[in-house]
Amino acid sequence: MFRLIAATCALFTLPIAAFSDQPVLVEIVEVQKSAQTIERSLVGTVQAQDDYPVSFRTGGMIAEIAAEIGDHLEQGDLIARLENVTAMAQRDAATANLEAALAQRTQAETTRDRTQGSLDRGTATQSDLDRAQQAFIAAQSAYRQAETELSKAQQAVDDTEIRADEAVIVIDRFANAGEIVGAGTTVAELASDSRLEVQIDVPDTAGLDQLSQLPVTIIPIDGGSEITARISEISPVVSSAGTVSVTALLPDNTDIAIGTLVRIQVTFPSTGDFIVPAEALALSAGNPAVWVVDPNTNAVSARQVSISRYDETSIYISDGLVAGDLIVGRGAHTLFDGRIITTGADK
Repeated sequence: MFRLIAATCALFTLPIAAFSDQPVLVEIVEVQKSAQTIERSLVGTVQAQDDYPVSFRTGGMIAEIAAEIGDHLEQGDLIARLENVTAMAQRDAATANLEAALAQRTQAETTRDRTQGSLDRGTATQSDLDRAQQAFIAAQSAYRQAETELSKAQQAVDDTEIRADEAVIVIDRFANAGEIVGAGTTVAELASDSRLEVQIDVPDTAGLDQLSQLPVTIIPIDGGSEITARISEISPVVSSAGTVSVTALLPDNTDIAIGTLVRIQVTFPSTGDFIVPAEALALSAGNPAVWVVDPNTNAVSARQVSISRYDETSIYISDGLVAGDLIVGRGAHTLFDGRIITTGADK
């Protein structure tokens, strides 16, 4: 899962010598750099980038649940509704009051305009116009008050409904029709239907941060088209299982269901590390080391190294080795500084 350059190895394997005063038969590995990449296959789960609870702004008895878990909803679709007979009646009454206020305002406006015309012709007095103007102002105020009351009544009706603010999927539901709920009580859990991600649990190893922003290929385990995503986040927290949560963002509006199991193919570019056999690892002063062979004397000496990562069969060395070094593979556990080794090739 990391940028790696594999070591090419010249291998010669023979049994270990039985006597300490004889050269020990071991496996020798010649270390060289060669460019390559490493492929890793991981498993993850599709989930929403954003999920959130929804609730009513007012309390009451639930009259209808219009959406079930897994339903895909468009903006404006009904999710749930409270019993709203009283609210609807109050809205209807407010609508009627507004219509009456509008009629009165129109009549008062007509009377004012007619009185103004009569004053211009000399058949009405200024007092007549002032009274008509005051009547119009009162009718206008009553109309605005009726508008406010209708707005409040409509809001009361709207508060008895939960509707989708965007394209969403219902990922959980916490109430049923007939239940009494209070204002703010969670009725359902929604998730954006267009912004998805894949959550991956990756074993904690050195160099994990190299995953950041790498492109990955997402393949649904149950079949489907490949999707190209990008690693967006690497959690700094290691779980009790020794894994780190890694997130890959899917392109907007990707057509895949939340909860789908997927396989993630990751290609790690080269970092220049050497790969040596796992059995080559030794300790020197409590630090990781390998046994380096002097090609002139066949004597070995411990050299401390820096390990970038490891897997079941290989150790990845970032510092301490150079191209062309000869190190001991199998048989390293029998050695000490100055020990003479042989590959048995001279026999």
